[in-house]
Amino acid sequence: MTRQTVETYLDRLDKELSDLPTARRRELIEEIRGHIDEALAAATDPGEADVRNILDRVGDPADIAEEARERFGVRRVIPTWRDWTAVVLLPFGGLLVLVVGIVGTVGWVLGAIFLLSSRIWSLRDKVLGLLLFPGGLLLPLILLLRVGQVCLSSTTNGHTVESCSGYSLPPALGIPLLIILVVTPLVVAAHLASKLRRPLD
Repeated sequence: MTRQTVETYLDRLDKELSDLPTARRRELIEEIRGHIDEALAAATDPGEADVRNILDRVGDPADIAEEARERFGVRRVIPTWRDWTAVVLLPFGGLLVLVVGIVGTVGWVLGAIFLLSSRIWSLRDKVLGLLLFPGGLLLPLILLLRVGQVCLSSTTNGHTVESCSGYSLPPALGIPLLIILVVTPLVVAAHLASKLRRPLD
């Protein structure tokens, strides 16, 4: 339980330091981890109360992060309306096609531009936001509207000829695929939004 308390503390510190360069962040977290481990090793059979006292002496993660930003000359990045707009437009912006036609694709593109220009998200977050999935919920909607075969039968010289257009997926494959295409953009948007809800000083 004591180790879990320490890891929870370090996770919180990692989130507070998220606007620092990755190398600096890792270096600082390892430094703090070392201080905590030394203090725990010096204590005889440390309990939960001892761990909390050690963490209190180390300091609040928000205070440590603020000091680190001052030391490294990093200005804290605060989410703007553009960041929140990106979270909405990435999954839903493509659906504007239904309202204003092909011009509606600008909705998703604008969300992508806001995502790429943001200082809040890491490169990994930006890649996730752009690749899963381009157009957001537009692709599953198109599949819902267009998937399905239309077959026509005609008789020529006593032979019945069937011609089909479109395509169809078996339900065992089509339904899971559709669920993935709907859920994934929403999960990615929720992940991006979670980065915007970090507590501010």
